[in-house]
Amino acid sequence: PVLHMATFLSEAAPLFGHLYIDTMGFDPAATRYAIDALGPENVLIGSDWPIVARPASVARVDALLAAVDVTAEQAVQISHGTALRLLGRGWREASAVS
Repeated sequence: PVLHMATFLSEAAPLFGHLYIDTMGFDPAATRYAIDALGPENVLIGSDWPIVARPASVARVDALLAAVDVTAEQAVQISHGTALRLLGRGWREASAVS
């Protein structure tokens, strides 16, 4: 039988706790899909700089987060909080940096 993505995501969601996605760019549709699939706590903004020609900037990150319609708390998680948490700093501590 064909397994629809929504069914797969709902059944596999408990397995996603240790799966993280680096957006590797600024595509709102791809970023929104990652957020919906894994939750904002498992999505990180990535630019692949210096490999790509157009580096990331605060303005580009802010524009992407506005386009995907996340809360202020989720924006902190996605933009830098989760990365800091994975590197050993609590994300609540990280939100004080923003």
